[in-house]
Amino acid sequence: MCIRDSLEELRRATGDTVLFCLPDSFHMRCVAAEEGESGPLRYYPLVGELYPAHAGATSKSFYAYLPDDQRHRLFRGRPMARFTDRTVTDPDLLEQQFLKVRAQGYAWTVGEYDTGVSYTHRRAPAGTAAHPPAPAAQGPRGTPPYRHLSRPTRPTRPTRGTP
Repeated sequence: MCIRDSLEELRRATGDTVLFCLPDSFHMRCVAAEEGESGPLRYYPLVGELYPAHAGATSKSFYAYLPDDQRHRLFRGRPMARFTDRTVTDPDLLEQQFLKVRAQGYAWTVGEYDTGVSYTHRRAPAGTAAHPPAPAAQGPRGTPPYRHLSRPTRPTRPTRGTP
């Protein structure tokens, strides 16, 4: 199945905008996207956008699975922009969030990068060729996280909660 088919399948299942991003230095770059039922999240194309490593579920679900020493080198001593009042820029707090992502197997953030937008992302651990990065869903604030994914692109049971 090609990534476009996977994105469309997840968009139909959730109604949310879905993205497929790949690591690009200290960012995640959107390489494919499908807009959700509520319309575009932005007035410009999502494809090509860089998401910062420290804000949003897409980035946190990737960087959480880097080896600890590599992640520490990336996040220590580096200035990090604050995009909203919910953006975490303290390396110690970020590390706690990364550990939580690893423990629960997914990342869900609300308003860290875009005010009023929630992100849900589940990703296989880095370095496992059999499990490539999975698409991420974005939606209006309060969209429930899709915690239980039978495959990286197919939510099986939406659940409600807060990050």
